Amino acid sequence: MTTEPIAETDVLDQLLSRAHALVEELRARGGGEDAVLDELGSVLAAIGAEREHLQAELQAAHALRQSSGELMNTFRNELLSPMEAVKSYVEIMLHTLPDPLSRKQMRLLNSIVKYVEQETELVRNFSDIVHIREGFVRVVPYPVRLKDVMRSVQINTEDYVHDRSHELTVHIPDDLPALWADAHRLEQVMTHLLKNACQYSPDESKINVYAAAVDGGVRITVMDTGVGMSHAQLGRLGEPFYRGYNPNVLAQPGAGLGFHIARRLVRMMGGEITVLSELNEGTTISFTLPTADNPPKTHEFSVSA
Repeated sequence: MTTEPIAETDVLDQLLSRAHALVEELRARGGGEDAVLDELGSVLAAIGAEREHLQAELQAAHALRQSSGELMNTFRNELLSPMEAVKSYVEIMLHTLPDPLSRKQMRLLNSIVKYVEQETELVRNFSDIVHIREGFVRVVPYPVRLKDVMRSVQINTEDYVHDRSHELTVHIPDDLPALWADAHRLEQVMTHLLKNACQYSPDESKINVYAAAVDGGVRITVMDTGVGMSHAQLGRLGEPFYRGYNPNVLAQPGAGLGFHIARRLVRMMGGEITVLSELNEGTTISFTLPTADNPPKTHEFSVSA
């Protein structure tokens, strides 16, 4: 990784050097202003000392930023590896044991798989938040077909839809323009939003995804008929780990990270999420991304909003 703190002080170095040169030039010419020049020289020396102090602080902060990202990677790998191993062993047992398992045994083993999947998602979400905040997440936009992204999203969320007997309908016009987006990050966003819609809607609910061309972009909407949110809950939506106090929400697995991550990623791709919700009536979440034929001037984003 580059040494950003050093680069950030290059301009200050040049200005200080030029200022010192001017002071020496004035002294050489003579002009009876030695006291003023001495005072100016002292000020420049103090600025130089402050600059060195600032550079040291920037280098320390940069090192901490690097170490926190590396620590998060280690933390993630150390947790995910054994959990994936447990899941694999259980799945092998479910499919290869010679004797039929009882219903209770099947239920227990399936519960282990579900628990591991939930904990794996929590670790990945927490890792994403750390990396986004530290500026380690990049989005690289290119022409993307929303239908292609939604095929992967539907695979990611099919268990959530099936387990609750929801009816998911995706409305994407055939002539929808290609998006200017990062397909992987857009898949993450849509997966988070659809998982939330599935989890926080009663069984056999209708969940709809709409897409439509608008001026200069494509507007994507996820609409559910779930528990909804009060005005006070809407005001805190997106705070990491905030889930409100609705027992129907707290009864579902989760840590209150999905929407936070989705919103940060949408902002990194040049969009903004809007939310409309009524308590016990459902929630509508929308965001707009640019089209491939009208991309923004900046083609790559790395720092979150």
